Amino acid sequence: MADSNSRILKRDYGFDVAATRREVLRLVELRPGQRALDIGTGEGSMAFALARRKLRVIGVDTDRESLRVARLRAKRAGIQLRKRVRFVYGDALALPFSDGELDVVFSFDTLHHLSQCADAVGEMLRVCSDTGVVAIADLNRKGLRAIEEVMARYGDEHYHNSCRVNVVGQILKQQGVPYKRYALPFVTLLVARKPIQRVTKLPG
Repeated sequence: MADSNSRILKRDYGFDVAATRREVLRLVELRPGQRALDIGTGEGSMAFALARRKLRVIGVDTDRESLRVARLRAKRAGIQLRKRVRFVYGDALALPFSDGELDVVFSFDTLHHLSQCADAVGEMLRVCSDTGVVAIADLNRKGLRAIEEVMARYGDEHYHNSCRVNVVGQILKQQGVPYKRYALPFVTLLVARKPIQRVTKLPG
């Protein structure tokens, strides 16, 4: 989300994007040293927020210009922060990571742009470790309306699809993945933890 849009959202709608991001991170209960993935990282705001909490972060996006800006921001950051974050090209529907490679998988203000919701959620679960957490925060109706109105001022259209948090919740239920739902003023957060696969010992 562009900084100019974020300022207008805060001034005209009371939608403080940075404060919402901080609240989301508080609710997920992160630990220093965890390996985190930020999907749809854009210019890296969530990735940097995670890195400030001493996580090792990879931000992925398909927008190469946004990645260029994110990398410039990383170069200007302090050396400790810069060492904890990197940005790579990556598609949410085919993440370039191994099964169970990450401890924390984030999606903030991204999934509503996607049409293949089940595939995206499946990829997030695939790359998350068995003891990890998948956190999906996306705009609710109030947040979506605010974004659309701000962008319309400049003749822009806010492209979105059918992948909303209620759809994500249904997908998680179908896959037997427990999650908690948090309703924030402009955003809904789902925090999912993969069920531990228990192996039953055979007799004899």
